[in-house]
Amino acid sequence: MILWALVTLILFSALLLGLAAFGPLRGTPSARPLSWMAMLQAVLAAVLVGARLTGMA
Repeated sequence: MILWALVTLILFSALLLGLAAFGPLRGTPSARPLSWMAMLQAVLAAVLVGARLTGMA
């Protein structure tokens, strides 16, 4: 149960970072690191979900 809450928080954070990178911060130097961080968080959440579904977590 706690893992799903963590995954939900990670995905929500990735969504907010992605919206900031492609919204109000578009064209600024900080947009690229924010989009990379959002992508990294989405991949981390996918790995956690995959580990949970395969029984590794």
